[in-house]
Amino acid sequence: MMMPVKMRDGLPELAGDDPPTGDPWALLTEHHEGRLDYETGRGFRSVVVLYAIADGQILFRLPDYNDIVHYAPGERVTLEVDAAVTPSGDCTTVIVTGTAQLMEIEQMGITADAVFDEPWPPDVTTSIIGLPPKDVLVVKNHLA
Repeated sequence: MMMPVKMRDGLPELAGDDPPTGDPWALLTEHHEGRLDYETGRGFRSVVVLYAIADGQILFRLPDYNDIVHYAPGERVTLEVDAAVTPSGDCTTVIVTGTAQLMEIEQMGITADAVFDEPWPPDVTTSIIGLPPKDVLVVKNHLA
């Protein structure tokens, strides 16, 4: 069930009481890897990506030759981030959906090296894709 989104400290939060699975932003800030789902001219893709959170958005730094840089901006994309599976077999997934944007990170007042831990070779040109969250869904699964 999707819940309405409201803002808290510049980030969206679930309206009403926190779900029993916990704060989705705590899980997102604890992790830096997820699955980005997007559509290309050749169909649906789901790719593991590294991400950072800055200025109320989820950011991805990708090489310019990556398909995500060419197909995702202006389109609806989804990021899925899983927490570790508990000993009882429970797993929480946060699903964030929004419209991807090609970012000019310097205009945000931050530098890519300050936001992303991943080092890039100087001869690889990269782009920053931003995902301003529109819908945030928390799903708790039991893996039996």
